[in-house]
Amino acid sequence: MAAALVEAGLPLHDAGATQSGGGVCLVPDQDAGGLLVSWRPHDRMSLQQSRGATADEAVQRLMNAAILEVLEQLGFVVEPAGATACALVTALR
Repeated sequence: MAAALVEAGLPLHDAGATQSGGGVCLVPDQDAGGLLVSWRPHDRMSLQQSRGATADEAVQRLMNAAILEVLEQLGFVVEPAGATACALVTALR
């Protein structure tokens, strides 16, 4: 799945980096039996709130919706999950 997202032009978030430029986060969810995929904005937007909390939330929701659509188009079985409607990927068609 990571390769498919990168091939589509989406950067992956580096959780080990000291500063984040943002990107797609992939987190296993054993309870749901799948992988949670969500957008992580740049640190300036998410942590420093450079454009405010409303903009941060709006961008996260929009990017999560876009990621969900991209994953569907690439043949993954997805459904929205959580407050920001990140994608829960459960299979590859």
